[in-house]
Amino acid sequence: MSRELLEQVAATLTAAGFRTGEEYPGREQSFLDSPMAAVGLGELDPGQGRAVFHVRVLSPRVLGGWRCQTEAARAAEVLWTAGYSSRTGALEYLGDCFCVTVTAALALVPGSREPLKRQFLCGDVLQEGVISFRAARDLGRRLVGAHWENMPVGVTPGRGGWQLELVQRLDREPEEPEEPFVLTVREGDRAHRYTGCCWNETVWEYDGGRKLIRRGFALDREEDPNG
Repeated sequence: MSRELLEQVAATLTAAGFRTGEEYPGREQSFLDSPMAAVGLGELDPGQGRAVFHVRVLSPRVLGGWRCQTEAARAAEVLWTAGYSSRTGALEYLGDCFCVTVTAALALVPGSREPLKRQFLCGDVLQEGVISFRAARDLGRRLVGAHWENMPVGVTPGRGGWQLELVQRLDREPEEPEEPFVLTVREGDRAHRYTGCCWNETVWEYDGGRKLIRRGFALDREEDPNG
């Protein structure tokens, strides 16, 4: 099981253009002349449905520390898009190269070796290349008090609703559902559905690729334990 999961991480990075290898190889390695990602297992708990991987992004000293950091950030984005939660660590200098460790966690179906897949759908349209999703509930409450009093005496009623942000790495315009739509976040057999959704802002960013950021609103959120 562990080997299959390690090979899955390596294959995900290789498909994104990374040179990959083992974290602690049992054979002599070739000279490091370009960035590479060394994959290792940090933690595996099948009973709790969790696997953690360490991806050490190594880059030659002559390319500078920024190159290592940007490659590590790209690796973290690639793994996030593939369904892992990921974060980068601090830059280290190892004498002949720089190193940044990316920690990637994968949710598994408890008691199984199957990954817990995360999907995002706007209406019936599956969203590709999702880097991050954020839903914030802002009730818009305010403190109430007379202007001559030092302490507030109450709080205004909440208005409800959710603020949404969906960030994707895309190379084409996405298919847009008719508004209002339902935005579904599905993880395994569990799902959250944001209802009455509409986009209020669309931003394209160009940072070596095309990144789409959409922000909007949802009227309510429903949880479905059966997906």
